Amino acid sequence: MADPIYSAPAVAKGVVIFGTGAVFGDLSTGSVVALSSSDGHRLWSYDTHSAVRSGPALAGDLVFVGDSAGDLLAFRPKS
Repeated sequence: MADPIYSAPAVAKGVVIFGTGAVFGDLSTGSVVALSSSDGHRLWSYDTHSAVRSGPALAGDLVFVGDSAGDLLAFRPKS
């Protein structure tokens, strides 16, 4: 991960999910990343094309997160 992490994590079902992206500088890069809580390996990531500093919210199999562009993103990660 090249971008810094400023978001709080969300944890559910053995997965830790957080956002990446800068506070200052280039706000057009960022992602949402999921790691295994048992061994830390990357399960998936989603390129948001915008810094993500808000903590993700989880509801069932949906992930919700706000980005620095002011958008609310909702998606179902592929397993």
